[in-house]
Amino acid sequence: GRDTICARVTPLFGFTMAGVLSAMHQPVWDKLANAHNVLVAGCGGGYDFFTGIPVYLALRKAGLNVWLANFTFTRGDKRELVDGEWLTDYCMRVTPESRRNASLWSVEEESYWPELMVARWLHESEKVEDACVYMLRKTGVVQMKQAYSAIVAKHNIDAIVTCDGGTDSLMTGEENELGTPTEDMTTIAAINQLTGVPIRILMCLGFGVDCFHGIRHHWFLQNASALALEGGFLGSFSLVHEMEEAQKMEAAFKASRPDNSIVCSSVVSAVQGHFGDYHSNPRTACSELYISLLMSQYWAFDLPAVAARVKYLPLLTNTTSLGETQGTIFAWHNKQSHHHGARTIPY
Repeated sequence: GRDTICARVTPLFGFTMAGVLSAMHQPVWDKLANAHNVLVAGCGGGYDFFTGIPVYLALRKAGLNVWLANFTFTRGDKRELVDGEWLTDYCMRVTPESRRNASLWSVEEESYWPELMVARWLHESEKVEDACVYMLRKTGVVQMKQAYSAIVAKHNIDAIVTCDGGTDSLMTGEENELGTPTEDMTTIAAINQLTGVPIRILMCLGFGVDCFHGIRHHWFLQNASALALEGGFLGSFSLVHEMEEAQKMEAAFKASRPDNSIVCSSVVSAVQGHFGDYHSNPRTACSELYISLLMSQYWAFDLPAVAARVKYLPLLTNTTSLGETQGTIFAWHNKQSHHHGARTIPY
């Protein structure tokens, strides 16, 4: 029940006193109180699932059955990626033994496969038996829903926590800029339709990283407050460097070609305590950064509540390719006569 999982999970994020625990636990753990089989998934693709690793590890330590999944940027299909179970044409169970068909890939292309790297890290460093990461290929909402449904059926999933590296997943469509919504909204639209899964949660980690894509965080805070008014905000908490889960996320990231992700590099820097124009990734050398502890803050929301506020989400239900999803989003956005303008946070 609620008290059991809160007692098991909350100490992992720094709370140990029973009195504090009962009064100050996060509502997100209430949501997960009766879960048994949890899928932690990357929302926006690429390295987003690394932001879910602390949650994955904490829930495993609490005694739940937990699996990882990710909206992948890795190229390949059944013919090209082998020694892994394909649940659908768009969903592969990647294990430490998975590999590419060597006759079809160059050495350079071999270097990008974060799902395989994490599966190997879980096996070698965490000693996870049957370590795996479910890899969801780029596609539309129809096939993405089918892929999630296959994982749900295989493991009797009763909770999905999807993690966004950044905060643009909270944009409703009314803002001047939407960031990079295509992958986020494909995931949110697919999971939102899985009404047989009673617990569906969105978590954001990386406040501030979306500025490069035009996001003004006034919009995020405004939308988060609107969700709070509706009961859809499930709490916020920091990922602190002294936490075992934070250190293991950093270790997994460093073992997985970290130069590939500016977002995760920024989050790790923030967790370490760096501030301002600090560069841990050579790809950011020519830009100005603003690293801060706000980037190390998790924000948790009820996913159906988030989905209900996205104005164009019903239009994505029947999309069958990523290109169709992207085109639908921006065609709708371009037709709107009024957008919320940018505002500066006044403090």
